[in-house]
Amino acid sequence: MRNKAGWFVLLGLAACAAAPNKDPQRGSSAGAVDAPFIKLERGSCFGTCPVYTLAISSTGSVQFDGQSYVARVGEHTRQLTPDQMKQLRAAVASAQFFLVKPDHRLVRTTDRPTLDLTITEGGQTRHIHVDAAGDEWWPGSIGELASEIDDVADTSEWVQARPHLDRR
Repeated sequence: MRNKAGWFVLLGLAACAAAPNKDPQRGSSAGAVDAPFIKLERGSCFGTCPVYTLAISSTGSVQFDGQSYVARVGEHTRQLTPDQMKQLRAAVASAQFFLVKPDHRLVRTTDRPTLDLTITEGGQTRHIHVDAAGDEWWPGSIGELASEIDDVADTSEWVQARPHLDRR
């Protein structure tokens, strides 16, 4: 009987050791990736447009993946404050992003950078793809919203404007 009890104790200890560690501040498993609240992808053009993906979780975790024509290639992270998250949510509401039809696609030209913007909140997800980026090409508030997302997430240190390569 002692032998069986010993096995149960060992199995219990093994189960505890295999359980993921909880992060007490976030209430989630340490190392777990939060689902994106905002995902912004800037695509390539026939020039030197920055190509990167920016994901911001609902808890403010920022993940930047620079691919080309950026100051920092690869993955970089930071954490937004609650006030910055409020600012992003207000920008999304102001842009009336959730009134745009799901998977809306705007195509105007092929030699300009692309923009993919997906926002998920409150059980709703909306995605917009624009084949011509640049504030003058994007529909109204979408360009402003994308710029606001970049500003709040402070992507400038990762993207870094390259004025000598800008064709404007």
